[in-house]
Amino acid sequence: MKMRYFPLLLIFALLSCEKQYEDAIPEGAILGFPNLVANLNEEGRVMLIWDISRFCAGWSCDPIVEGSSYEVFVKLPDESNFVRIERLGEEENEYMVPNTEYGKAYEFYVTSRRAGQIATSNTVMIVPNPFPEFETVMELESWNAMYFPKVNIQGDKVAYISDYRWTQSGQEYGVSSLFLKDLITGDTEMIRKRCYHPQWSRDGSQLIYGTTEGISQITQGYTPIHLEMYDLESKEISLLKGGMHHNYFPTFAKDNESILFLSDSLERGEFGLWRLNKNGNSEVLLPQIKQGGQISTLAYFTSMDASSQTGLVSIDILKEVGNRFIYNIYGFDLNFGAQMRDLVISPWNDISPLFSPSGENLLAFVSDRSGRRQVWVLDISSGKLKQVSFLKDDLYISSNGSISWVDQGRSLAFPVSSPTGDQKLIKIPN
Repeated sequence: MKMRYFPLLLIFALLSCEKQYEDAIPEGAILGFPNLVANLNEEGRVMLIWDISRFCAGWSCDPIVEGSSYEVFVKLPDESNFVRIERLGEEENEYMVPNTEYGKAYEFYVTSRRAGQIATSNTVMIVPNPFPEFETVMELESWNAMYFPKVNIQGDKVAYISDYRWTQSGQEYGVSSLFLKDLITGDTEMIRKRCYHPQWSRDGSQLIYGTTEGISQITQGYTPIHLEMYDLESKEISLLKGGMHHNYFPTFAKDNESILFLSDSLERGEFGLWRLNKNGNSEVLLPQIKQGGQISTLAYFTSMDASSQTGLVSIDILKEVGNRFIYNIYGFDLNFGAQMRDLVISPWNDISPLFSPSGENLLAFVSDRSGRRQVWVLDISSGKLKQVSFLKDDLYISSNGSISWVDQGRSLAFPVSSPTGDQKLIKIPN
């Protein structure tokens, strides 16, 4: 045999030895990643459900195929490693987990296999409990937004942000405005246009919020945000904090007289923690709140709350983990110079922290750790997590939601939306 034929024979041999898969992936397609969600059914059992998703590079998205088999992995309570508990066949995209215990935290992930390739799902956590019933507190007409609703301590009034619309010279206008609803009479009144992040005083007699009403831009794209107070008895609005800066997330401090807020007063775009004392003077407690030096189009914070029991302040802060951005919750102890500490640190998004008014160690928050946003409660002292809500596809918590402790701390109220656009405020026993 002449040596010039040897390379061709070698290539032919290699091709003939290449493994042929019965479940081959079509040319131009890729194996999809399982998108995993952990649910709880009405019997209190854990159900894992997944569909197939893909990652796109810009506008280019390759066709995807499903796996020909799936494997389910679990990390049991008090264990450090995942173990495989089941192998499923093609077109099986759900699994009922056996032998779970109430009050214990379980983590899961799923792998998809086809033609020698493996795609791994997101990891989810669930803490099964008896399936809770919820009660509707208030409901808006379809497609009327409801942002940052807050229920007062008496449980008879709700402050929230929604669209205020009016017609002038034949032209329709609409702005996000502060509304107040009386849950006893059903009456609703618009308090102030162009408002953000309402918060109640401890006794429910006053509302504080941010506003841009009547304020002009000082540079392109930058309008100062002032802080105001609304007195429910006198119906008077008073200016708390003016200036040429952004002032966000006002909340009453432990003494119920001074007000804590975030502001970029020292450097535009760089926010620090400030206190407005009852004499009207402001002081900076922490010049800059930062967790890494990342740049993102997402808001750097979404919420802030101060404990009525301790000197602790909670803030959800955006940070970069790997190649993605997530929110985690940090505490700032005003008894120790606003020293920063970890409160809820995880590989998931944890937002909207809220301290319990009746227990200094309980912190409610919203997390997507189960695969979709749910309400959770952390016992800060023990580190124990409780999952409060188990919403399914018919209701979801928006990123503009907020939580309220109601019924003297025995229940949690929060806004939900339906796929048809219905907006509700519901409450679930803690």
